[in-house]
Amino acid sequence: MTRKVYVMVDYGGEREDSWELPVCVFTDGERAARYAERREDEMKGSPSDYAGTIVYEVDLIDEKEES
Repeated sequence: MTRKVYVMVDYGGEREDSWELPVCVFTDGERAARYAERREDEMKGSPSDYAGTIVYEVDLIDEKEES
């Protein structure tokens, strides 16, 4: 059985200077979305080139499943 995890990622910059930085991982998608909204509010007005936070849903591959 494949489980899902939710990776919260900050992003910013423009074109060649764009960047993404993984921040943390959640096992609950709703909690990840709430935390991402709160993080965006906290980061507003930041002097950096921060543009936002996004949550990606990804499969968690357990090594035990590979056997």
